Amino acid sequence: MMVGGYASRKGPKSRKSIIKNSLIELFEGDYFNEWRTSAEIADEVTKKLSKHWGGVSSHVIGSIMVRHLDEYKIIRKYKYGISGAVRYISKESFDAL
Repeated sequence: MMVGGYASRKGPKSRKSIIKNSLIELFEGDYFNEWRTSAEIADEVTKKLSKHWGGVSSHVIGSIMVRHLDEYKIIRKYKYGISGAVRYISKESFDAL
């Protein structure tokens, strides 16, 4: 089937595109109105993946988010503790952390 002059790809979407699309849905919604850790975001994105694929790590989330920081006005803060740095992410700039 030709769509827009190009043949459409048959079959399911790739894992990478599902992760990116679900993260963009979270950006555009109200999910980031509160401060979230990378692990919380990774858990939320993992819910949308098939059971056959493994979960998404916080490192994957971070690498995708770096590309969209300016576009969605994402703010990152780090809080250092005994176990190392924890990344907190939000849309708005407020000092709730």
